[in-house]
Amino acid sequence: MRIRRRRPLSAKEIKGLRDALSQVLSKDQLDAILSGHLETASTEKYSVILSNKEPVVFMPEGTPFPTLRGFLRVGVQNRYLQVDSGAVPFIANGANVMAPGVVRSDPALRQGDLCVVTDERHNKPLCIGRMAVNASEIDRTKKGKVADSLHHVGDALWKLSVE
Repeated sequence: MRIRRRRPLSAKEIKGLRDALSQVLSKDQLDAILSGHLETASTEKYSVILSNKEPVVFMPEGTPFPTLRGFLRVGVQNRYLQVDSGAVPFIANGANVMAPGVVRSDPALRQGDLCVVTDERHNKPLCIGRMAVNASEIDRTKKGKVADSLHHVGDALWKLSVE
């Protein structure tokens, strides 16, 4: 994945980004993610926000959401699916999240929401997904796809480096 265009964010754009991300992150998390020199950039797949040349926010379908590197900066407090160790290698390689591997979830997640998938042991982010079902349905059915993988450890966005 290569950067096509890059430019600094204006104060107005930063305020809009903070407002949009306040639905997902606490004030302290926002301060940590949106610190340093902020730029917007375009790639083949997504628009991204760079903080000190590191992609910390991406915009699937125009909705700003922290990248895995963004969540590594601030930790995961909500909008999460937690999976068992058996699911980790599959999800880390880009597989969708399936119900049998989910051990915990944020009960507020609804179909279509963006979420961060973490491992059970270390609570480290593995992928960003879009919910295919409501969180309340996961325990009830215990089968089928729960979330589509949009960005995972080791993908092009993870490896994106800006010179």
